[in-house]
Amino acid sequence: PPPPPPPLTHCPIQDYANKAWGGLIAGYYAQRVQCYLDEALLPANDGLMERVNITSMFECIDQLNRDYQSDSITDELDETNPRQMCLQPTGDIVAISSELIAKYGALMPQK
Repeated sequence: PPPPPPPLTHCPIQDYANKAWGGLIAGYYAQRVQCYLDEALLPANDGLMERVNITSMFECIDQLNRDYQSDSITDELDETNPRQMCLQPTGDIVAISSELIAKYGALMPQK
């Protein structure tokens, strides 16, 4: 069998591009943190990062990745699905776009 992984010295879910857009916080990153917490808070681990079973944690994250990537949008609202996306557009897209251009237009590169 392969040797056990080395003890953790930092939180293993602080990877590149943790973004707060597109519903990723509640629908994806919060669940990644939950995978870590499920391991860290086991009684045998005493909340110590060094005792976290990183293999089990990454198996949980891998399953989350597969679930997230294969999730499909349906025509029915499912409030129990944290990955549920908006099913219908809301708001006036022209008005919203105009507000964003007025607010951030000066930051956009000019041709």
